[in-house]
Amino acid sequence: ANMIPATGGGGMPRTMVRRAAAISAVAGIMLALVGVWRSVGSTELLTVGGVYLGSFGQLDAGDAAPDFPVGEHDVEWLNTPGSSPQALRGEALSMRQLRREKKVVLLHFWDYTSMRSHLAMPALRRWQERYAPYGVQLIGVHRSRFNFADRLVHVARAVKRSGLCHAVVNDEHGDISAAYGAKAGEPSMFVVGTDGRILSVHEGLESMSQVEYELCDAAAQQHSDLWCGDEGLRGWKGPAGAKLDARRKSTLSALANSWVVWITWRVSRYACMHKTEDVTLGTTHGAHALTQLQHYGGGEGPHRFTDLSGVALREGRVALSGLWEAHGQGVTVREGKESGLVDTHLRVRYSGKGAYALMGVEKAEAMPEYMCTGGERGSAPK
Repeated sequence: ANMIPATGGGGMPRTMVRRAAAISAVAGIMLALVGVWRSVGSTELLTVGGVYLGSFGQLDAGDAAPDFPVGEHDVEWLNTPGSSPQALRGEALSMRQLRREKKVVLLHFWDYTSMRSHLAMPALRRWQERYAPYGVQLIGVHRSRFNFADRLVHVARAVKRSGLCHAVVNDEHGDISAAYGAKAGEPSMFVVGTDGRILSVHEGLESMSQVEYELCDAAAQQHSDLWCGDEGLRGWKGPAGAKLDARRKSTLSALANSWVVWITWRVSRYACMHKTEDVTLGTTHGAHALTQLQHYGGGEGPHRFTDLSGVALREGRVALSGLWEAHGQGVTVREGKESGLVDTHLRVRYSGKGAYALMGVEKAEAMPEYMCTGGERGSAPK
């Protein structure tokens, strides 16, 4: 599965076109995503869609951090000793062992199909570089809201694309997410102390600076040369004693606040702009996304949709053309024509700074040839 960006201008509604060659896929249309997929060839060209998962009762500060499952629902690890591009799976970590080693642990729950998770990646890479030498263990727990996105090979590719060097566990069955009460598809973070108890819980991206301060402060209890005060959260060295103790308890520095303001400004440039909410397809959760002029049809098997290329769409609504088969996870295109705009395609109207499409393909040669937005040809997807 691949997250494929299509950048463009401001927040005006646009249309995106995808050309595909013999695609058989399962896909989610994410955040500011939208588009039209044009296809050529025949049979099982494209599937798009997704399923949202619910949340559970969340743990809170003071609770013991549950360990990772073993046995029937054993989980798979990446970026741990023993992992490699060939073997993929590495050695399993355990909260018990990390507690014995007096490690401060940051568990971050993420989903490579979520744009909010991608926005957190620069901070996670920075924290790994800054605080791993001081005994902080970062663990990414991947749990997707889409069933197809939990395959280890897809998660491994997403980890590589994101440049993550810390340990990642693939929570394919959702056992870890259920134990912590983390919501699939939304970034959340649990800071765990050296005693194995949760120090704090954070949801979303609004408290990233606070998470870093708590990581630094917890690690500073074990390392006297780590400052978390007005020199900034950089691991500055200085004299020990009362001055260091005061700095440990101090608030964010002017330097750190400048960093926070800069990050907030960068995010707010996109967050404050009007953008279309997530769009999903399929009979389970995406029936409402189809334009009011179409429906999935009853019974099993493909259903032919009339081309609506000349009809304006409402924001966030989808129009299909050609032969598509609907199911709970999405819709699968079953035929295409050799050329022309009026062929088997999917079209969505959206607003946003950029567009992101998530797709899975069974064959490498089935990748789309190009993508364009608003009729302007774009680059080939990666």
